[in-house]
Amino acid sequence: MKKYQTGIALLATVFLSASAWAGSGPAGHSHGGEFSAGEPGDPKKPARIVQVTMGEVDGKMVFMPVKVEVKKGEQVKFVLRNNGELDHEFILATTAENLKHGEAMKKNPDME
Repeated sequence: MKKYQTGIALLATVFLSASAWAGSGPAGHSHGGEFSAGEPGDPKKPARIVQVTMGEVDGKMVFMPVKVEVKKGEQVKFVLRNNGELDHEFILATTAENLKHGEAMKKNPDME
């Protein structure tokens, strides 16, 4: 049975361009502390809505769009939809942090 999830992931003021793909964030898989790609946004201010669809192609996790360009100070609201069979992560981080987390996930694919 195909699982569908729709939800709001984050309302953030993003200070740098961010890419969304599997394998991102700190290697320890922490969900707290400082946020390298921005800060929480103001829900009373308008935000650009970016819809991200997650799924699998040939057994690999994919995200569409694969890259999101954001201007410094721009407020963005991400709306996520998982059309895939697998659970997916959506994390905003620097490219270096994404790559580091990707390596950690390869070594520990069942990490939560």
